[in-house]
Order: sequence, then C-alpha cells, then structure tokens
Amino acid sequence: MADTPLEALVTVDAVQAQLGEEFVEPVRTQVEVFVARARSEMLRVAPALNAHLTANSVDPVLVCGVGVDVVTRAIEDMRIGWRVTEETFPDVTTRFAAAAEEFIYLTAGQVAKLHPVATPNAPVAGSAGAYVVSLSG
Repeated sequence: MADTPLEALVTVDAVQAQLGEEFVEPVRTQVEVFVARARSEMLRVAPALNAHLTANSVDPVLVCGVGVDVVTRAIEDMRIGWRVTEETFPDVTTRFAAAAEEFIYLTAGQVAKLHPVATPNAPVAGSAGAYVVSLSG
C-alpha cells in the first residue's frame, strides 16, 4: 500500500531535518510513535486532509510544518520533563505548570492550517454550503 500524502510528509526524517539531528535507538522508536500519533491527531481534526493534499487545496509545506512542530514539542517535553517550565542552575529550581490535556495536541492556529482557505465565489472541496454562480460571465 502506498503512503498517503500525510504519511509521506510527516516523517521521522522531516523531524530530523528541522531539528538538525539524527535520532538513534531508543529515541528513534520514541519519535516514530510521536510521528504516528501526530498524524492521527491531524486526521482527527481534519478528516479530509489527505484529499485536500491530493487536490492541492492545502499547502503541503504548512501541513508538514504543523506535524513536525507537534512532534518537536513532544520531544522537547520529554527532554525537559512534561509540565516542567523552568529549571535554574546551579541552585536547583524547577517550576511546573499545568500540563496540556494531551501529550500530542494541535493548537487552534495549527488546526486552521490543515483546512483549505476559501476563495471568493469558489466552494471549498469537500464542504457543503452555498456558493455563487455568475451568469454574466
């Protein structure tokens, strides 16, 4: 089975390229889990995402960036500790904040990037609603 457009975009290699590092075991396996979860979350909030990618109605660079940013946030959370917002050295001070409900999540801004932007007088692919048909040409 061929990769879906999303699977081809949001990959461990894309995460490595953005961070400028290469993951080795066991971290690579952990990042693979984060990538799979990020893709699933992206499809949960934008079920037609693969269709929009195929139709070129969303920017694949933005979609890849959203997925990679979600994974990068999870990697950073694992490295400094989930809920840890500050550490101070040499005096040891650690501050915690309320954690997000989920470990892998998308912000409202990220969700917006996964949906096509409507153009005037054109319906958005896969959406229902009224649109204008000009009879004057």
